[in-house]
Amino acid sequence: KYITIHHTASLRKKSISLGKKMQSLQNFSQRKAYLSNGHLKPAWADVPYHFYIDVNGKIAEGRDLKFAGDTNTNYDPSGHISIVLEGNFEVEKPLQGQLKSLRSLLA
Repeated sequence: KYITIHHTASLRKKSISLGKKMQSLQNFSQRKAYLSNGHLKPAWADVPYHFYIDVNGKIAEGRDLKFAGDTNTNYDPSGHISIVLEGNFEVEKPLQGQLKSLRSLLA
């Protein structure tokens, strides 16, 4: 029904491989953790996103599409395909390679 595009809300890290980023995201996702806003995030079954686009525009598959994603925001993610781009877009803009990969994924 819907496609929801997120940002990681953390600064881009070019020196870390996409595999390590996904492993780190999964480790964080599967345990309770305090967020920067002070709220406690529950432990999720897997990474919250269906697709992850890194700083180099590489795309990784995350959560299987048959499962709803998870979110720290206040909406029901059922029926949403969740895509996240690496970066904090409150302080930096998406890179052209990321946008190109996003367009390719959406096509």
